[in-house]
Amino acid sequence: MIHEKEVAQARNHEPFEFFGYSDKSWDYDGARIETFSGDTELARGLWLYETPGHTVGHCSVLVDGDRPLLFAMDVAYTAAAMERGIQPGFHHTPVDGVRSIARVKQLAADRGAEIFLSHDMEGWQGYTHAPGHYTV
Repeated sequence: MIHEKEVAQARNHEPFEFFGYSDKSWDYDGARIETFSGDTELARGLWLYETPGHTVGHCSVLVDGDRPLLFAMDVAYTAAAMERGIQPGFHHTPVDGVRSIARVKQLAADRGAEIFLSHDMEGWQGYTHAPGHYTV
């Protein structure tokens, strides 16, 4: 499943997006491509929220439940960037990126969700990784 705007962008990307869209193995005659647009609930409590800016079809993932988790991915790379409203490495438009940062912050506040960022090593070092949850 892919955002409908992302398909068009991948097929006709800007020169600076070459590496981001270089793998076109999904795009062949007879390929069955399922697209979506708008905020989408994939399964009960698993939401995709449109947060464009990094790419035209970028989404953040909310796992809603007892402990809501909001995976902002590339909306902002680090907590410091999120706090300051900076989206480094945008592929689409910095205006959408700034609006998406505000959207992620509001979603997290509304749902009481913890935000996880894709490039934040300081935060990652404090996570309890999967093996830390197991006992032998």
